[in-house]
Amino acid sequence: MKIRKHLCSSIVIILSLTSCLEAKNNGSFRIIHNNDGSEILGNYWFNQRPLSVDDLNQYVDMVSNSQVTTYMICSGSDFLYYRSKYGRVFGDDRDGTLNCGDNVKEYENFKKYYRNHLNLEKEGTDLIRATLTRAKKNGLEAFITYRMNDLHFADTLGNCPVWYSDFWMNHPQYWTNDPSQGWNSAGALDFSHKEVREHKLAIIAEQLEKYEMIDGFDLDFMRFIVNFKTEEYAQNVEVMTQFVRDIRSKVDQISVKRGRKILLSARVPPTVRDCLDKALDVKTWIREGLVDFLSIGVHWRGNPAMPVARFKEDLNGLKIPVYASIDDGGYKARELWSHGMHRGMASHALAQGADGLYLFNFYFGQYANPHNRQSFLYSTDMRCGRGSEYLPAYSCQIPDSYRHQENPDGSDPPQISPKAAEFPGRQWERAPHNPSSPHCQTLPSAARILHFRHKAGRVHKRSPAAYHIARPAVPYPETR
Repeated sequence: MKIRKHLCSSIVIILSLTSCLEAKNNGSFRIIHNNDGSEILGNYWFNQRPLSVDDLNQYVDMVSNSQVTTYMICSGSDFLYYRSKYGRVFGDDRDGTLNCGDNVKEYENFKKYYRNHLNLEKEGTDLIRATLTRAKKNGLEAFITYRMNDLHFADTLGNCPVWYSDFWMNHPQYWTNDPSQGWNSAGALDFSHKEVREHKLAIIAEQLEKYEMIDGFDLDFMRFIVNFKTEEYAQNVEVMTQFVRDIRSKVDQISVKRGRKILLSARVPPTVRDCLDKALDVKTWIREGLVDFLSIGVHWRGNPAMPVARFKEDLNGLKIPVYASIDDGGYKARELWSHGMHRGMASHALAQGADGLYLFNFYFGQYANPHNRQSFLYSTDMRCGRGSEYLPAYSCQIPDSYRHQENPDGSDPPQISPKAAEFPGRQWERAPHNPSSPHCQTLPSAARILHFRHKAGRVHKRSPAAYHIARPAVPYPETR
């Protein structure tokens, strides 16, 4: 969750009713859209005007007729988007008793989110209930995604008590006090303390009980991938496995109560080894049936060569759907991937056997705001393995270069993504053609498209972080 300024860029999702229906009926195939909630609660599409349910519905509707199959709404971490027994609502200043010192602008930003929460309450709902109710009405799978250890608000140097959660602020003895793992990692809650695990489990159980419409619950370990002191991950593998068992037990209890299966998923590092290094024993999870699917990714920055095939191979025959997470960030501070790179990364992952895609942290600015920073997808005969530059998301070919792609009229889009040569340590490769793959689909010549305007956020000065699991040969620059 972040407070953001607008930046002109765009992401295009192809809207094809034919391919959408095919995707939604293709067994385990999913395209997952993860909305972190702050763009809705801030109502950025509509110039930050007071939020209404009518406005909120449009944030869900934008993806409902696309190839997206699954809508995930973030419920927070220790700040929450609903009235809870275990924490304050995001931005609640307790009637002015909490503030940000002299930083009035930051304080007013937080108050804006809380005021919009109150607006939804006046209409008898909250952010999670309203978004997932709309998603279900529109025929999407509805998931809550929970950030297991969000570090955005774990920085006492900000002198902004309104952005510190009560549990975190009241229990510094549960912090890792280990700054070596990256930005704010010293303030990360340490899961070796049973009190931390019990607190998190209570929040998860509360959400499972509260929101009856959900089809599943997602454990986002990548936000942030800091759960123990650096030297204590190995000794806490079983601790974390038991924690996941406890969550699964709660999920199963709700499934029995509702008479239908509630799924449990997790977003984890990109290799089985990386997972284990972070005390996440995914092979045991699969053997014991603790999770129903996994999404693999890196922290914030997208990986153009997500090692899906390697991940599946390293499971040693264990079967589970695996989705590739594509984050919105490039390599430089607030650099945005080009459209060609987004489609290339998707093609690469699918060609390696990914069961679908997980779109994480894609923020959008004003809806339908005219600007000249859009590029378009169109073709009179764009079939799998044909064409090279403007490929549908389900194509099986990666562009020859990761340079930015030209617009159809020959002009350049505004953002430029790096050439392969600029990052020699990264595995830049061409995905193999596989026209027989079920994910290869025809893009009709009359396919509809939806334009999204991306907005960027503030940049924090940070050192290279250990929670960046898949690092390139060059150090990561600034991250947010």
